[in-house]
Amino acid sequence: MSTPLPTPLPTPLSICEPNQLHAMLLLATTTTPASPNLVLIDAVSSDVMPTQTIPSAICVRMDAFDIYRYENDEAENSDTTASDSDGSTERKSSSKRREYDDPSDSGTRSSSVSASSAVSATPSQTSNLPVLTYGNFNLRPAQQLRAALEALQITATTRVVVFTQNFKTGVADPITAARLAWCLCYCGVEDVQLLNGGFGAWTKQNYETVQVSSVVNHTALLSPTAPRVSFGTTLFPARPDFLASTEEVLAIVNQEQLGVLADARSWDEYVGQMHGYNFDLGCGRIPGARWGHWGPSTYRGGDFSIADHIGKLQKTSKIESFWIEWGIILPAASTAENDRPIVFYCGSGWRSAMAWVMSQLLGLPNCKSYDGGFLEYNRLHPNAKNHVVESGVPLNLPKSELINKEEGKR
Repeated sequence: MSTPLPTPLPTPLSICEPNQLHAMLLLATTTTPASPNLVLIDAVSSDVMPTQTIPSAICVRMDAFDIYRYENDEAENSDTTASDSDGSTERKSSSKRREYDDPSDSGTRSSSVSASSAVSATPSQTSNLPVLTYGNFNLRPAQQLRAALEALQITATTRVVVFTQNFKTGVADPITAARLAWCLCYCGVEDVQLLNGGFGAWTKQNYETVQVSSVVNHTALLSPTAPRVSFGTTLFPARPDFLASTEEVLAIVNQEQLGVLADARSWDEYVGQMHGYNFDLGCGRIPGARWGHWGPSTYRGGDFSIADHIGKLQKTSKIESFWIEWGIILPAASTAENDRPIVFYCGSGWRSAMAWVMSQLLGLPNCKSYDGGFLEYNRLHPNAKNHVVESGVPLNLPKSELINKEEGKR
């Protein structure tokens, strides 16, 4: 029997344009009682730090919120362990340690992109799998997430605007900002805004920029001596409904509860032909998953954002049309199935966060990101060897996809 669904709460996510952010920053300088508490974050998941940023922005490495470890790191490094702010132990990084903000990220900067722009990190080729750390592939545990937010002076009622300067395979890629936006919403920040087009859109409007003086990372934010505010909620994370577990995914696969799985990867990944990760997470898809789109390859998007030097988000009408076509969302408004959860997944939780962002801009209820993704489902979960995987072109292709297949466009 299907599990009854709770009434969804409003989404805390919205989009802001550069002119709106400019107005917010001007208002914040007036320090009037009506001025909201505003924190502006320049999210960094690259190995080249930005040199310029938006005034008042805090440049924050994504390792404050995510952590990646690979097999055999313990044997290859002789570092000692030390306690983090929540008392847990974490092996300190060395120059040889493979720990990155985004292990799926192997992008390079286009020669047409300014040298001052950030470039995506390129992890070394490795046969080692990432290690399942806290029950989800890469999110830090709740105590560390809370500590990082409180050190950034973020409370549940703080308005947080997120952007990034990262490039992947030569084009501006908002995925890092989307990943952080999803994380903030999951933690319980009630007003999260994604700057449309990020730093590129800001500079295109000729707004002021300032020199980057520092980039904060997990070491600073998780330090027990970092000054903190109180996040202000008893429950943390306050919106666990934004994250799906492997067990919830399996319940949908086994038809034990209502739900639809949406695969936010490239077509070749969806049909099980190949993937571009630097480790072997296997090929195929979770049974019953419908194609949620992404772009031509693991590292190159284009369906959710414009593949150019700015990277503004695609129109939501475009996203809505191919999600309706694939049955991820339903055009009818009267069936109970319209309230079923939509669980987005990709390889390891970044692209699914981007798809989740688009779902919230469409106003869809009951949407989740499966942070562990296909990697956890197929490799890292304790019962992964018993999880069924599908591959090949599904039998119930939408009409337009049949035409594309016949014309050889896939």
